[in-house]
This record gives sequence, structure tokens and C-alpha cells, in this order.
Amino acid sequence: MSLPVRFILFIVIISVITSCSNSTSSSPEPTSGTLKIITSTSGEDLDMEYTISVNGESLTLSTNDTTSINLPKGNYSAELSGIAANCEINSANPDNVIITLGDTTEISFDINCKRMIRNKIVFSSDRMSNNYDRDIFIMDADGSSPNRITTNTYTDEFPTISNDGTQIAFFSNRNSGYYNVYLMDADQSNLRQVTNIESSSYGTISFSPDDSKLVFKSNHEGDMEIYRINIDGSNLTNLTNSQGIIDESPEWSPDGNRILFESYISGEKQLHTMNTDGTGLKQLTNTSYTEAAENPSWSPDGEKIAFSGYRNGQQDIYTINKDGSGITQITNNTGLDINPAWSADGSEIIFTTDRDGQAEIYKVNADGSGLPTNMTANQAADVSATWSPIGSLWIF
Repeated sequence: MSLPVRFILFIVIISVITSCSNSTSSSPEPTSGTLKIITSTSGEDLDMEYTISVNGESLTLSTNDTTSINLPKGNYSAELSGIAANCEINSANPDNVIITLGDTTEISFDINCKRMIRNKIVFSSDRMSNNYDRDIFIMDADGSSPNRITTNTYTDEFPTISNDGTQIAFFSNRNSGYYNVYLMDADQSNLRQVTNIESSSYGTISFSPDDSKLVFKSNHEGDMEIYRINIDGSNLTNLTNSQGIIDESPEWSPDGNRILFESYISGEKQLHTMNTDGTGLKQLTNTSYTEAAENPSWSPDGEKIAFSGYRNGQQDIYTINKDGSGITQITNNTGLDINPAWSADGSEIIFTTDRDGQAEIYKVNADGSGLPTNMTANQAADVSATWSPIGSLWIF
């Protein structure tokens, strides 16, 4: 083979090799970008699971989790849902992102969760006092592990837990000597005074279902009336305005439409309901003066009402249907049985009684079956107990 021919053949081979090398080393153009999603959760999120929605697709994430999805180039809105009632997102939600081809775009959802009280009982007791002032305690649903959560030389009484389990409301005369409504977070922080009135009485406090308002009784205008107030202390409103008539023991219905309370408006102490603005008064019970009905409490499903009734010479716990029908006796004891409150699942009722010689918190099946159980068994006075509206186990 002649030299020119060899040279031409060499050039052709080198061209082919170079072409093949370039063909195998080049990569295709990217057709998508990556969205990296991070959840950063502080506190205890009891649901433990979120849903992220992007471009019509939904993915599941856990607390403090990371996931990635590939998306075509473009603008997107990513929204996180499934946030527990005791949590809030401190970052943008939804968050708008731009996906570029071949790149990774990162977004983070910062979730802060407040402590939540679940399946606990709060009550008032003077067991730690030498001068009969009372403090707020919390205990497990079986009566174990009582824990003092207020320390005060005055009276703290009638505690109640918010529907989302993150706050406790109670009456106290700690500042001025007058009884006012106070709030604190479930971890005992952020104590604040809600009302600023001159009341010499205290009693049941109830949260609205969305926890934005409270109802309570007060005699700061002379008569015992039912009041409503925002939890920030604004918009104090007298709902009953009944001159010379005692109205007390209010409780918001689970559906938020009615307020249950006891009143002498019919001449005897009876149970009534009214709209949340004070209109639409309806009487539920119709007993004689010696058979007074008081301390009413809605069942969690709103279908029944527990109350303390004086009949046959003794004060016992009864239930009725929400329309006032179907009265059922739950306890039967010569002691004073008062202030019933339902468990979160509606299966049990706690109440205060002096059947053992001093005030104790007892528990009984909501249908009256079985024997009532002493939850406190302490020589001090243990009174005004309520259950957390949220069930299931929780370590406080």
C-alpha cells in the first residue's frame, strides 16, 4: 500500500475513533429539576405525619423528614397539610418555588408544636397548704402521679383544659384578692390574666370549641351572671342580664351553637341552654325546689348532659338527653356528689364527693354501672376536677 493511501486511511480511523469517543462521553440535556422538601419540627407533634402537595401530587412526610421529587421546569406551589391542632407552621405555607433544569431547589417547613395534655385530669386541692389555699394539680386518668402545677398562697380553682389540650384556664384571687380568670400553657408557662374585674365568686369556666373564647360566671356587676370573653381579654359580654337572678355553671356545647347553664330564672334551680349571644333561652329540666339541678356538663358528642341533682334527700349525679328527656341516676350515695365531668370518649364521669368524710375526686361509668372509684384518696380537699378533652395516653 502506497504511503498516501496509508496516510488517508490513518486520518479516517482517527476521525472515527474521535467521533465515537465524543458520542459516548456527552450526556443528554436534563429534562427536569429536583425539589427537595424538608420538615423541621420542634416540640411534640402527636400526628407525626404530614402531606405535601405539589403539582397535583401528594407525598407523605414525617416529622424532621426529607423527601425529593423531580419536576419539569417551571413555577410551583408546595403546601404542607396534616398539621396537628397543637402545632403551627412558622414558615411560608404554601411556598412558591422555581424549578430549573438539572438543579436542586430546597424548601423547608418549620413546625412548632406546643405541649398538649391528653387523657389527664386537672383538679384543685389544698393538700400542699397549711392555710387552706388551693392550687391546681394534674394527674393520670387512673388517679396516679398527681403533680402540682401552680404554687400560690391564694386560691386557684376550677381548672379546665382547652379543646386542643394546649392551655389551662382557672379562677384565682392571686393578684387583687378578687377572683379573675387566668390562662397558662400546658407546660405551665405563659401565665396571663384574662379578666380584670372585681368578683367575689368563682366557678366553672368553659372554652368555645375553637378555643378563642371563654364563658364563666361573675357577680362583678351585682348579680350572678354568665359572661363571655375572648381569650385575649377583649370583648367582655354579659349574656344573661337577669336582674336579681342567679345564673352560673356555664358550659359551651361541643358543636359551638349553645351554652348550657343553671339558673333560677324559672323560680327554681333548673338547667337551661341559650344561644352564644344570650338569645334563644330554653329550659331543659323541670324539678321541684327540693330537686334542684345544677353543675351541668355536656358529653363529648353533645348528646347527653350530666348534672348534680338533689332528690330523695341526697345529692347524686344524673344524666339526661340533650333535649331534657331520659333522666338516669348515675350515683346513689348519702354523700354530696357534685361537679360531674366526662372523659374524652364519653365512657366515664368524674365528680367531687364528700362520701368519705372529706372532698375527693371519684370516677364512675357513664351509664352508672360498676362501683365508683376514689381517684385521689387524700386527707386534703380535692375538688372541681375536669378531664382533658383529648384522650389517648400522654406523658406530661
